[in-house]
Amino acid sequence: MKTPTRLAVIYGSTREGRICDRVVKWLTQELLRFPQFDIDIIDPLDFALPANRDMAHPEVDRLAGRLGMADAFIIVTPEYNHSFTAPLKSIIDFFFEPWQGKPVAFVSYGGISGGLRAVEQLRLVFAELHAVTIRDSVSFAAPWNRFDPDGRLDHPADTMRLLDRMMARLEWWTQALVTARSDRPYADIERRASFQTRQGRSITLNLRIILSENRFRFSGLCAGRLSQIAPVPFPAGTEPLGTPGQILRPGVFGHIRLIPTARTGSQFCGCGEKTPVIVSAQITGELRIAGAEM
Repeated sequence: MKTPTRLAVIYGSTREGRICDRVVKWLTQELLRFPQFDIDIIDPLDFALPANRDMAHPEVDRLAGRLGMADAFIIVTPEYNHSFTAPLKSIIDFFFEPWQGKPVAFVSYGGISGGLRAVEQLRLVFAELHAVTIRDSVSFAAPWNRFDPDGRLDHPADTMRLLDRMMARLEWWTQALVTARSDRPYADIERRASFQTRQGRSITLNLRIILSENRFRFSGLCAGRLSQIAPVPFPAGTEPLGTPGQILRPGVFGHIRLIPTARTGSQFCGCGEKTPVIVSAQITGELRIAGAEM
């Protein structure tokens, strides 16, 4: 017997009297036909999230746990002014890793467009978060005329076919990505970057951002230099990895400062051209850190 996979259904609206309640009621009833999924309903109204994006807040941690346990997502989103809602964007933007390498499907509703313009914008957002969006979706035009307060849908036949198709695609991608993540965690790809020193030596850095006030992430190859003389303090209780000019031996672990100096053929996300970023690094090769141009 297959182990059920965890599917999180996420409310995209927090408005009083929201139609989203009716749509989610209908969806969760229909999802009973798919016992391969364990359903977790995530409603933003159930979380007292801070306004200042305090990642140490217990409610942020609680939501992160729920999202992190999910193997797949269905976003139930309205369309407001040709887009999706601010509360939904806030939930999405609080996190990065919980979305990575996971499939996301959409059930949308709105006026004549059925919420599809909101869905198309969400596809762009989730692409940036390294999630895989399902091409097939379910949409409802003028849902206030199609659902009763208990979530019963008027004339459901066509919608059921659309839902069955979307769920078939979602199941395929869920199983494929669960297998892929078990073979190699997706975060390991994001945290690993290979460099060449001026002398041609290769190293590998397993990166973990440890700044608390801003969220940075590193991806791809960065033409830059490694330095420990930038005017940025190390976090309390940590020590720098070696001293300027020291050769770092394989297996050494500690903290370095990475300062981007060029972006040709590379990508350094989340910081300015001259902004130092403190990272943790596991050195698996040798690196001379005294202003070594990479």
